[in-house]
Amino acid sequence: MDGSKELTAVIRHVTSDRALLDLNGQTVSWPREALPDDAHEGDTVQLRMVSAKAAEQDRQELARAILSEILGGRQ
Repeated sequence: MDGSKELTAVIRHVTSDRALLDLNGQTVSWPREALPDDAHEGDTVQLRMVSAKAAEQDRQELARAILSEILGGRQ
């Protein structure tokens, strides 16, 4: 992912619908459903931001790799 930016955050508190993340001393409210399934209070998570164009390119590359692997055995 060229041009991606990553930040590290700590999950400070989780409610039924939100999580409070500590991001370098700033508190960020994050949707709980957007957390990894195995994330808990006190865990460290990585937040990655990419442009929509880069995300689409990543999806296309992944799709090509999967198709290549599936169809590769049939050649």
